[in-house]
Amino acid sequence: METTLVEKIKNGWNHTFAEEIFGDEFIEDNFIITHEGTVAAGFYLELPEKLSMDDNQIEVFLSKMEDVLSRLPAGTSFHFQSQFYERENPIKKLTEKGFITKNLISYHGDKKLLYNRVVLYLAFNFKNPRRHNPISTPFSFFKYKSAHPLEDIDRFKSMARNHVQTFLFNCKEIPKFSIEQMNDEDLNMEKLKYFNVAFDKLPVGYTNELENKGESVQVGDKTVKFVYLRKTGNLLYSSTPNEQGLETFMAWPLSHYLHFPHVVNFSCIVADNETELKALDQAKRLRVSLTRLQNQDDILIANDIGQFTERVRSTGKRLCYMNHNIMVWNSDPQALSIHIDLVKSAYMKMNSSIGVTDAFKTGLYFHSNSPGHSLEAFNTNTIPLDEALCHFDFTRAYPGDGRGIIMNNSDGDPVLVDLWSGMDAFNRVIIAPTGGGKSFLMNDILSQEIEQGIEMVLIDVGGSYSNLLEIYKDRGAKYFEYTEDSPFSFNPFLLNKDPFGAYLLTDEKIMFLTTLITCIWKKVDEGAGLTVEEEAVLTNLLSRYYTKVNEEKLTPRLDSFVSFVEEFRDKNLNTPSFIAEAQFFKYDSFLLCFREYTVG
Repeated sequence: METTLVEKIKNGWNHTFAEEIFGDEFIEDNFIITHEGTVAAGFYLELPEKLSMDDNQIEVFLSKMEDVLSRLPAGTSFHFQSQFYERENPIKKLTEKGFITKNLISYHGDKKLLYNRVVLYLAFNFKNPRRHNPISTPFSFFKYKSAHPLEDIDRFKSMARNHVQTFLFNCKEIPKFSIEQMNDEDLNMEKLKYFNVAFDKLPVGYTNELENKGESVQVGDKTVKFVYLRKTGNLLYSSTPNEQGLETFMAWPLSHYLHFPHVVNFSCIVADNETELKALDQAKRLRVSLTRLQNQDDILIANDIGQFTERVRSTGKRLCYMNHNIMVWNSDPQALSIHIDLVKSAYMKMNSSIGVTDAFKTGLYFHSNSPGHSLEAFNTNTIPLDEALCHFDFTRAYPGDGRGIIMNNSDGDPVLVDLWSGMDAFNRVIIAPTGGGKSFLMNDILSQEIEQGIEMVLIDVGGSYSNLLEIYKDRGAKYFEYTEDSPFSFNPFLLNKDPFGAYLLTDEKIMFLTTLITCIWKKVDEGAGLTVEEEAVLTNLLSRYYTKVNEEKLTPRLDSFVSFVEEFRDKNLNTPSFIAEAQFFKYDSFLLCFREYTVG
């Protein structure tokens, strides 16, 4: 006869699988339905890239996020989970290699990259919005409550669906932020990743047995522990300088600064302000009423409560119950111990906050941070929502382009960068003070691109790159140095040709030529430029000119283009269309300004 799970527990057995813990839980209609009748939705987030916002933009971002989350109904929990996991370095995929590239791969190739992805869960408790007692969670005793929690589940799903639609609509107000709701398959996959503690791959099932040891949770060969935020620092900041002195979110030490696999869990239950403030008022009155039994701590606590409630009432800020923790795991006990110490140090680095480990309730942390279970959060801090949001790093690391040259991202990880990805005009500028490393950086970029087979033509002023091109001359790199004693010129009117030998005047080349002509003709340093009408006429003249060049097999040049414009003016001087054009395009001014560039 098969022994039931409850009988196993009574006999002292504390091993199980995730399916047994959450046997009454199911996923349908894009929701996680728990055994207690709560309904949770999951979302994939696309966050701003690290260091892409200044302090003002960060403040606006957090303000918009606060506004969106404060509109959630009281009793709703939102759970941001930032998963940091390692993957193989993509620079090993480079096939074209030379001396520089080989050495970079040799130095960086075995270093795994720390990726991160952020998911969000909203958990709605329409049946019983009271705060949960963590001791009653199914993880602690592997048993379930009775009653009939699912009798109104269809109505609860409908209510949750309405809140989710409103939430997604409101999220459009948040800058540099995109969100997508998970479907049933996504939710199931997130549960598999979490309960297998395998965020770097797609698990096929619950392959690891779980063991709740109190001070840790054993998931297969991995020991899992939690460090939770016991006390936040006295001063909170929407933005703060990182180690490089660049402005970013206050919680930056908890992200890639911890350069090993970990999960940052930041969850809040939206409070009913009126109910919570009444409870705080009562707690204050209790402290004050102690009279002779009152000690100094009671006086200080009563004063703190009074100041807190007064501030909340005067500002109208929404309160929440915040839980913050970091999950770490390792199969090596010594490495795990080191990582826990680093997490505690990172909490201190985040505005002197205090992080501690729990010796008894690790299983409850593991349960309450699983997908859809943030309503079970405990060890919470009552805090205004805007202050709570300071405790999460709403950015993502630059993951690279998967192709290009080897460079380091802002977290020091080597990535492949395509310098021309997503650019309409292929121009770059490097700016730094004298001795700042401009030439060094360019030598690195150029050497890697040459080694990857990119055709290189370099025009140099000052001879900074002569040695580099001497090294790579056997790879076809061309080098021209400009000096006052040996100046040289080039023809910007030369274009690529089609298979029949005709010059191809593309939109990009028209833009380049009109920009060049504008710089010669107009006082661009004083803000002058082409009008819309002048640009239209000039584009038409260029098109007519290249038609003539292709028909007569000419070599296009600036002087011949100016001659063409003069001939066109003289030939069409008395035509109605030319007279109409001449109101907007000053031919005499154009020809006069170009005389010194084409004559003599």
